[in-house]
Amino acid sequence: MIDIPPNHAFLQITNERCPDYLASMNHVIDIVSAKSRDSSEKTRLSISHKLQLLGNAQPDRDQYLQHACELSVAAYFCRLPEADFSYEYPSRNGKNIDVSIVYNGVRFNIEVKCPNPKSKPEPSGTTKLRLRTHGRLSSIHRTTDDLNKLAEHVGYDGLLAVPNSDHKIKEALIDSARKIRIPVSDLELNCVVLCADDGDSLEHYWHCLYGAQGLFTGASFHSPEDYSVVDAIILTNLRHRHDNAFRRQGMSDPWLLESAFNLVLENQLRVKRKSPDISLLANLVPHYGRQLDSFQVPGDAPLEVLNNIKLSYFVENEMEKFDPYCFGAA
Repeated sequence: MIDIPPNHAFLQITNERCPDYLASMNHVIDIVSAKSRDSSEKTRLSISHKLQLLGNAQPDRDQYLQHACELSVAAYFCRLPEADFSYEYPSRNGKNIDVSIVYNGVRFNIEVKCPNPKSKPEPSGTTKLRLRTHGRLSSIHRTTDDLNKLAEHVGYDGLLAVPNSDHKIKEALIDSARKIRIPVSDLELNCVVLCADDGDSLEHYWHCLYGAQGLFTGASFHSPEDYSVVDAIILTNLRHRHDNAFRRQGMSDPWLLESAFNLVLENQLRVKRKSPDISLLANLVPHYGRQLDSFQVPGDAPLEVLNNIKLSYFVENEMEKFDPYCFGAA
C-alpha cells in the first residue's frame, strides 16, 4: 500500500471508506503499470506523481481528480480482453494520448478531460435566483437585466447568472485534437472522455455540445474544424464519483468506469472519411444511451422544454431503478 502524504489535497486517510478506495487505487495502478509500454516502475512513479502520492507533491484537488479519472479510464481499457493497450501513447507535437488501444483492427485514441465548470456555492446569507441557459443565447444580456429586476421584486437578492462552460469544453476538444496524428487513418477512432459531476452538470455539458450554438451543431460559436478529428465524446459522471467518494453513502467503486453513468455522443461534424462507426465505441463501453433515448419526461409542457431537462430528470428520478449506487446518496 502506498503511503499518503498528510497534506494530500483529496485522500482522507482517517475516513472509514478510504481503505477500500486506496485498495482499488493500488489495483488500477498495478494493472496499468504492468501493461504500459514503459517499465512498470517508471509508469508507477509517473502515476504516483500525478496522484500527488509523493512526499514533495503540491496538493491540488482538481489536478488529483483529473488524473484519477484518467487512471480509471486507462484501467477499464487495459482490462479489455484481446486489446493491444498503450498508456500515454506517443502522438504528435511531443505530446501523448492518455490511452490508446487496438481492438479488432481499429485503433481507439482516448483523451480524458475534466473541465470542472461546477459553479461555486453562493456566500452564506444571500439568496439569488439562479439562471443557466441551454447553450448561448444572443439576447442573454437583455434577458438577465429583466430577470434581475423581477428577482429583486419577488424577494431574491438579485439574479445569479451561472457562467456557460462551453469555452472550457471547446478548449478540451481543441487540446485533444492537437494531439491526434494527422491525417487520421480510416481504421482509427478518436474519443474525448468528458468527466462531469451530477445530473445538472451532465445536462449542462450536453447543452454545451448540442444546445444553442453548441459545439457539435452547425451553428457552433467556434469553428468545428478545430476539433473535427474528434469523432465522439463519452460523457460521464466519473469526476462526481471520485469527488464524492468519501461523502456519498452507498456509492460503488469510483475507479470502475463501467459502474459510472456514461453516454456515447457522436460529433456529427467530424472529418468525413471511411471512419469506424461510433457503434464500435458504444459496444466497448457500458452506457445508458438506450435507456435515455427511450425515456420521456412526464408532463404536459412543450416537448422541447421537456427534452431540455431530460438528462438531469433521468438522473434524478430514473437512475435509482437501474443502479442506485452510481451517484450515491447525499
